[in-house]
Amino acid sequence: MTIRNKIGWFQFSRRSKMTTNENMKAAVEHAQILAKTIDMLLNGHGPRTVGFVLLFFPFNEIGEAVNYVSTANRNDMKLAFEEILARWDEIKPN
Repeated sequence: MTIRNKIGWFQFSRRSKMTTNENMKAAVEHAQILAKTIDMLLNGHGPRTVGFVLLFFPFNEIGEAVNYVSTANRNDMKLAFEEILARWDEIKPN
């Protein structure tokens, strides 16, 4: 099965009558597949040198059901989020 076939659920779920909860459950399962693929692309078969995070959430319900998958542990992810949030706070809008 190709990556395109594995993530084709997204297009289906956006058009279907699945509930937000059903969509998010499917998103969690498929995000784990994506995470394995991204990890392989970034790090190959050797030791991990690059970490990443994939955030996903239902539109119009931010703050209700944000989920993530990552190759990093929770403490490292917290530090990474704090770093990016601080960087965003420093950026002045045009």
